[in-house]
Amino acid sequence: MSILIHDMCPQALCRWEDDYFDSVVTDPPYGIGFANLKWDKTGIAYSEEMWMEVLRVLKPGGYLAVFSSPRTYHHVGTAIANSGFEIVDVISAIYGNKQAMGLNVSKAIDKMYGRERKVVGTKKRAYTTSVYNLGAKSEWDDTIPTTELAQQYDGYNTVLPPSQDLICIARKPLSEDTVAANIARWGTGAMNVQDTSFEGRDGTVRRPKNVVIDEDVAEKMSFHYKGPDRYFYVVKEKRLVFNGRKHPTQKNFALMEFIVKLVMPPTGTVLDPFCGYGTTILAAQRLGFSGIGIDMDAQNIEVAKWRCKNDRQGEEAAG
Repeated sequence: MSILIHDMCPQALCRWEDDYFDSVVTDPPYGIGFANLKWDKTGIAYSEEMWMEVLRVLKPGGYLAVFSSPRTYHHVGTAIANSGFEIVDVISAIYGNKQAMGLNVSKAIDKMYGRERKVVGTKKRAYTTSVYNLGAKSEWDDTIPTTELAQQYDGYNTVLPPSQDLICIARKPLSEDTVAANIARWGTGAMNVQDTSFEGRDGTVRRPKNVVIDEDVAEKMSFHYKGPDRYFYVVKEKRLVFNGRKHPTQKNFALMEFIVKLVMPPTGTVLDPFCGYGTTILAAQRLGFSGIGIDMDAQNIEVAKWRCKNDRQGEEAAG
């Protein structure tokens, strides 16, 4: 059963009684002002009040998996810990198809002095399909610095190219004295490392680690004769395109499926209080779990409902 609700979090969570959900998997706004979008400036993911409400509706021993940016993980992790969760681990999801979004310092210096830069060619963006390149040009003029100061700072930038998301793994404290007793009462308290194990190209089956990589990174690391998939789970690139557009921060479906499978007990319901296009809920649906998603954007909810209703097992629902 998949339920999608247009509402605000944490207010929407008052609909459910204490200790209702078996796990929570979510990708809240990072609070970095992504693409100057208003919803990414609220700081909701840093709210202890919000995470306390999530804690309330999660069963004792239930796991929480929260995506965050390396720049703001400390805010998110601190709020989650202060709300009463136990921080268990952090998963680094490493990818290779993002571009730097900081300030070209040399260009900024020439602009400050009102100097035109000499055009010497054209540069093309290596990854035009990345959601982090939302609205960016596919090519632009290649210029060289004009002023002496700009020449000294040619090649300087204010940030590093983003290549990972950090996924905070936390757990609601047990209500019983042992994990076994907590599972007997609630069904929660442990991660499913058996069904999330993976087989590398060398045929060896390994349990998941706290690092996952995408296919682009795996390809670049394939110089190792046994391949990177000998060590790390490799997620397949699969994102929804709906009516010609992607959600600006939509997560890889295979990655969300992996995380849901990892933190869910054999049966139950997963909550995503910031569901966007419903990737978490669709992943839960395909895995045989119930899922409840909440989002403040009505269009997001309509897309999520369409995905779950028109899902074709084994392929990404797209329109």
